[in-house]
Amino acid sequence: MMRMDILKNLDFHFPSSEVFFGVDAAGNLGDLLRKLSARRVLFVTDQGIVKAGIVDKIIQRLRPTYEYSIFDEVEENPSDECVDKCAIMGAEGRSDVLVAVGGGSSIDTAKMGGALITNKGTVRDYAGSDKIKVPPLPLVAIPTTAGTGSEISPFALITEKATDLKLMIASRLLMPKIAVLDPTLLTSLPANIAANTSMDAFAHNLEYFISKAAMPLSEAVNLHAIRMIAGHIRLFVSDPSNVEAASHMIMASMMGEIAFSLSRLTIGHPMASPPSSHLHIPHGQAVAILLPRVLKFNRMSCPEKLAHVAKLLGERVDELSLYEAANKCVTAVEKLCCDLGIPKGFKEVGMKEEQIEIFTRDVIEAGVPGGNPRRVTEKDIAEIYRMSL
Repeated sequence: MMRMDILKNLDFHFPSSEVFFGVDAAGNLGDLLRKLSARRVLFVTDQGIVKAGIVDKIIQRLRPTYEYSIFDEVEENPSDECVDKCAIMGAEGRSDVLVAVGGGSSIDTAKMGGALITNKGTVRDYAGSDKIKVPPLPLVAIPTTAGTGSEISPFALITEKATDLKLMIASRLLMPKIAVLDPTLLTSLPANIAANTSMDAFAHNLEYFISKAAMPLSEAVNLHAIRMIAGHIRLFVSDPSNVEAASHMIMASMMGEIAFSLSRLTIGHPMASPPSSHLHIPHGQAVAILLPRVLKFNRMSCPEKLAHVAKLLGERVDELSLYEAANKCVTAVEKLCCDLGIPKGFKEVGMKEEQIEIFTRDVIEAGVPGGNPRRVTEKDIAEIYRMSL
């Protein structure tokens, strides 16, 4: 039984994106574009999504009502150069609406591409919070992974190519006007991408849940999302064409990002950025490698919550002490990562021990998040990286 805390004073707001969820929801894109008075549409996606026929399937229903062009050069961990190319295509085509089709990389590229069209400058000019002054072009986000929740978030994560640093841009103006959650668009996901993105969604919800900034509303949302993921993630990764599993996963992913205005992430996500950038590995994979170690570090500060999550993950904890039950959560997450084929440590993806100092410095310079339930020092960060090798 989790302890009930005295409620603190709080202020919060919900995402302002209009969300449409359901099987074949993307088939209604034409009606949604009319709501935005669209005439010329720029689709922002990657070549894998194009080759899978997903973009063509969506566009077929738009012809001949709308003029459109396709920017299909989105890359894993999108760079500022990628965003510049997207903005140039949108400006030259006089696009009035952007439609992002893909994972978080496509959505983040479209967010910043639309921002640079209306605000000019470079991505670095807007790194940080609330530096975008003119609203970007309206954006419709159609996720094809169950991962980042970027379709309703005010954040974009872009890698500066010259330095390999990830730049976080935060602005409510970046939030997509419309998010379309269609589980049938996840059916062609390769298993490794399904695993990496699903673990990102799981980590979002778990980090928000154990955050010291968590509040009853965020805990309720995140806890239910964790329950949905625990019941469907293995089935989804083994068979993304299972529409029921995909529906639960894409909904839980979106729910995780609802908490952005209600809670704060722990140290896990900030620590995932340096290895993701420097080792050129997927963001979700870096998050998943770190997650058991981050939980192990934090278990003494949130044992009741971790014990509760352990039960959701199928562990028998009723006869255990509180801290033994919290440990079961760590081992359950380790089992989950193993089942999904996540590398056991960063050495498997090319990390060297001498990079620990570099990665630790990057995290400290970016700022340690205030939501971590246990006080974290520079030495602690280095040790978590060392445990994750």
